[in-house]
Amino acid sequence: MQLPSSLFDCNGRQLLSAFQTQAHHLSDSIIAQALHDALAAGWYIPNIPSHVMRMSTRIKRRLSPDISIHAFVLIPFAHDTITNIYIGAITELECNRTTIHVSPRLVLLKTLRDELDNVSECDFGWCQCGLLKSGVDKAVMRALDLRLRQDDTKYEPTDVHKALAVIDIALDYVHPPTQFIPEFVATPSTCVFPSSPSNLSPIPARLLPPAISPPVHQDTSAHSHVACHCGPTVPGASQAISLEWLMSMLRGDKDSDVEGDGDSGEDEGKD
Repeated sequence: MQLPSSLFDCNGRQLLSAFQTQAHHLSDSIIAQALHDALAAGWYIPNIPSHVMRMSTRIKRRLSPDISIHAFVLIPFAHDTITNIYIGAITELECNRTTIHVSPRLVLLKTLRDELDNVSECDFGWCQCGLLKSGVDKAVMRALDLRLRQDDTKYEPTDVHKALAVIDIALDYVHPPTQFIPEFVATPSTCVFPSSPSNLSPIPARLLPPAISPPVHQDTSAHSHVACHCGPTVPGASQAISLEWLMSMLRGDKDSDVEGDGDSGEDEGKD
């Protein structure tokens, strides 16, 4: 596998290292697909009832038998009659028996609405309530893509300005990714836990640095904890990439350009 780790942020580098050490037997295409799913700017979680998604809800997403990503819900963001969107933060990677605490990284979380959803959630973020029957996921992903890449050439105030305002608030507390897939990628292998990480709090409380010490009563002989202290990406400096780009890098095509000029709002990938 030839992907240079210098291309990625803290989250991406640790993922790449995990696949190199724990999943080196897998083919390049399988690893590229797993990295694609892991670097997605949005997680579509179809198997979790949306009414259980509350601030501080923890989410564990398994990428392989030995590798998983941990995130938690920050705030409700938007909804239409079909889906709910939340702003979340990726905080940990779990590789075999090691937990790696990474700098909190922004991720959008999408679930299907159900009959137990509370309509008052729309007060927390940007939504059109009954006016927008569907497509809010595409609108917020487009807004996130524009903000992460600072692409003002496609900015239309009446289209995404409310979503951009909420994303800007979130980026005061979590880091933008260096590279990202501008899609909601389905995450069928996902678990939800009701409690929040002890060292992290929802907005508006500022997120603390990643924990270095293992939790109290943690058996350090059975499970180790490490922390990554990479510097954050500056908002607007992120790059949108694709599965094809990842595959070309795995093949060693060093001249491959990073793809970032597509309109993510028109293609949500795995819905």
